[in-house]
Amino acid sequence: MSISLKLLMYLAGKCAYTIDEIARSFEMSSRSVFRYLKKIEEAGFVVEKRSGKYKLATNSPNYKNLQRLIYFSEEEAYIFYRAVSEIEGGTPIANRLKKKLISLYNFAALQQGDYQAETIKVQTITGAMKKQKRLKFIQYRSSHSGEISDRIVEAFDFFDNYQSVWCFDCQDKSVKQFKLSRLARIEAMEESWFFTAKHKEPFVDGFRMSGPNPIAIVELQLSLKAYNLLKEEFPLTEKNITKIDDNSYHLKIPIADYHGIGRFVMGLPGDIVNIAPEEFKVFIKEKMKLLNY
Repeated sequence: MSISLKLLMYLAGKCAYTIDEIARSFEMSSRSVFRYLKKIEEAGFVVEKRSGKYKLATNSPNYKNLQRLIYFSEEEAYIFYRAVSEIEGGTPIANRLKKKLISLYNFAALQQGDYQAETIKVQTITGAMKKQKRLKFIQYRSSHSGEISDRIVEAFDFFDNYQSVWCFDCQDKSVKQFKLSRLARIEAMEESWFFTAKHKEPFVDGFRMSGPNPIAIVELQLSLKAYNLLKEEFPLTEKNITKIDDNSYHLKIPIADYHGIGRFVMGLPGDIVNIAPEEFKVFIKEKMKLLNY
């Protein structure tokens, strides 16, 4: 989201802010604040100034359109946050919604409770991205290497609805995705980015696995149960599914790594058949052997 749009949302609430308050919130100079205010006015909005404080005038020609399309007031955002927080079980979708609210709205209510640690992670990473500074991920639990270690990274974009972040790993000299839930904590560093030119997202398949390029096209025949679970757990795969009949579906999808789709297949024995290519069938068989205690 652009700074201009974020500033629009910031000024559209009930509160008014001084230039210094806006500058601190957006980590910019007072001169930059005035420049963005001018852009907002040029876009057809009226910015009120009263007693040295600024807010968006409700009589702006585009004010109602702004509220209808993109804006939650601070009170509405808080009510929405509380409602999402009360969903039993803390579902992944609920957690994603909370993280999005935190990233878009600057209010202290979202800093409270058990969610505080995750909030701090998102905001620390966001701050480092804005300043183009490196981060130190403390005690990252890597499933790939099976190790717990510290990582020096250049984080450049969030992924999977704020559950993961794309980073350039300064030790391995490669782009990787890091899951925030596997981080003990994050330390901001003073070192600036050095590998900016390499901040490019790799190919990501529908099972959230990444790699330089697809390693294969996998085809599966799914039962209705498998089809429903696939859409619910991995919604980006839906465009790769075709219906055979009311009880069977065909999946044909490029894959970056067999582990992601493999976990899904092994969790539904009897509901997935006609697996291709042969290389993936061999992969599944080898993994299944490890389940024979």
